[in-house]
Amino acid sequence: NLTLEQSLAEAQAQSTVGVAEYQAQISNLTSAIEVAKSELHKQILAYQELLDVKLALDVEISTYKKLLEGNDFKVPEPFSGTFTFTAGTGGIEVKEIISEHTETSIISDADGSESN
Repeated sequence: NLTLEQSLAEAQAQSTVGVAEYQAQISNLTSAIEVAKSELHKQILAYQELLDVKLALDVEISTYKKLLEGNDFKVPEPFSGTFTFTAGTGGIEVKEIISEHTETSIISDADGSESN
């Protein structure tokens, strides 16, 4: 009977130590989960910010494509001559037609530089 009681006491002591070890592991894993959640939240915010920038740039690119296609050109009033717009690989070519002469200007080249 005494041997069984000693075995039972040893088993209880071992289980208490085992439970404490498992609780420490649970605590470590819980804190690791919290750190991971915090990092994920930061990454989500950074991703959202980048996505907002991308969407704004997509809108701007779309606007420039429409301008290059010649769909949205508006000439300010008053205006004494006639303009024609041509989009090509070297930029947008603007021609002002006046009864005496024709002037041609390229607003921007493909590399972004301006010239007349």
